[in-house]
Amino acid sequence: MVQQVKKISSFGATANRFDNVLYDTLNLEPGTESYQFFTTPRSNAKPEGFTNMSPGGQLAEGIDFIVAAIGLRIFCLEQQTTDWFRLLNNAMSTATATFNMTGKQDLGLWPLSMWLDTINSGVTPITAGDGDQITTQGSSLNWVALNRPIAIASKVQFDMDLKFYESLPAGLTGPDVENPITRIKLILRGTMYRKK
Repeated sequence: MVQQVKKISSFGATANRFDNVLYDTLNLEPGTESYQFFTTPRSNAKPEGFTNMSPGGQLAEGIDFIVAAIGLRIFCLEQQTTDWFRLLNNAMSTATATFNMTGKQDLGLWPLSMWLDTINSGVTPITAGDGDQITTQGSSLNWVALNRPIAIASKVQFDMDLKFYESLPAGLTGPDVENPITRIKLILRGTMYRKK
């Protein structure tokens, strides 16, 4: 089931309820067509700039989160070219993102093509050495709001799958895992509830 989407505005907050984001970043890798976000916790190998998930795949005890919007940001780790944009458009035109949670079905399926217009107008280039400095801000970040918010309860396993239906070309993935060209960051934005 493809979720309907709309543009979002701001969120409110109270003492035990506050705006927050959960985010995770992965490299596009040669020969890999399926990517699972939010499962690997923050560590020395995956610092806070790449993810704020700790533990991976679930919220800490006493925390619930209502997802109101999903953001996607693309990082090009070398100089952008017309060919890179063409490869990105082709790859994302048939790709999808799916939200999964233990015990729940049909939470959402989104075509990545809905992000293409904003990505084409403002991808943020960074150098390979800037990997630890990735933030959740930037002109290439585009949000879509969910008509049906997703409630994530404390200690319940969840993830998001990003699926490409065609092999990714070397112009997007680089020669090997150690030399990526493109990174994708998924961000869940909404309201976090801290239980008393």
